[in-house]
Amino acid sequence: MSSGFAIANSTNVRTEFGDISSRRERPDAASHSIGLSLLARHAPAWTARWATRRFLAPPAPRPIGSSAREVFARAADQFFVDAEVPWAGRREPTRARLTVWGRGPAIYLLHGWGGRASQFASWVEPLTEAGFTVVALDAPGHGDAPDRTTSLLHFAVALRAAVESFGPARCVVGHSLGGAAVAYALQQGLPADGVVLIGAPHAPGSTFAYFLARIGIDARLHQRVTDEAERQFGFRFGDFVVRAPADRPPLPALLVHDHDDREFAFDNALQIARDWPSAKLIATSGLGHYRILRSGAVADGIRAFARMPSDFNVG
Repeated sequence: MSSGFAIANSTNVRTEFGDISSRRERPDAASHSIGLSLLARHAPAWTARWATRRFLAPPAPRPIGSSAREVFARAADQFFVDAEVPWAGRREPTRARLTVWGRGPAIYLLHGWGGRASQFASWVEPLTEAGFTVVALDAPGHGDAPDRTTSLLHFAVALRAAVESFGPARCVVGHSLGGAAVAYALQQGLPADGVVLIGAPHAPGSTFAYFLARIGIDARLHQRVTDEAERQFGFRFGDFVVRAPADRPPLPALLVHDHDDREFAFDNALQIARDWPSAKLIATSGLGHYRILRSGAVADGIRAFARMPSDFNVG
């Protein structure tokens, strides 16, 4: 399959929060920063709980465009799946909304933080016409599956529940932090014939440190707050590093990343490729982090990969 894409290296490092170091604090922001740093020093448990809850609060739902609304109106089925997330020492109920089109081997689509299933609307027709079933998720706390708290772990648990409810996955596709959630679900035993990661971060847990910097907590206190947050909520940010699952033969993977991605720089794809020896990398240019989800060429690449994941070649 000839992708029409080129592969090249990039050394630009950015984050989903932009270039924090270039921001100038307002006087009131500086006072706020000092106050939070004092709290972090003297009340780390409270600060960790407060910061983590803010970090895990879902953003406002992304609006749906008229063309995407028409695609969703033609869906074959829409339903919720329920799941339980191990969270802060208990089992927390959560749910995702699934929208389904077509008949054939299933391709599951999982959006990123602040996204929703409708972002994949332009890919529904080419994938269903190729003989696939498309299953698009609104992850917990997003789109039509509102919740007060969500996380990469919630995304991964919901994806597993979706596959267990609907049926085997020929391919699972994740965008941005949804890609990291897909990789984590695979590491936890999710069965699939292949995986596509689009604009995914290599180490999504690092975004918590950027978040702490953004809200004004002194960098010298980040590790203390992070350790306390992990203790309270029962997970380790380091567990979410994107790498190949180790519990099975090499899993075919397709990495798609844009050189102009301003959320997670292209270097992330190179790092993932080093940790996923069976992965093939497609690089795009000029699409950024979000327009890549409307690319017909990317849809063609996913379609070709999903037909025969183990025999796919970038040419």
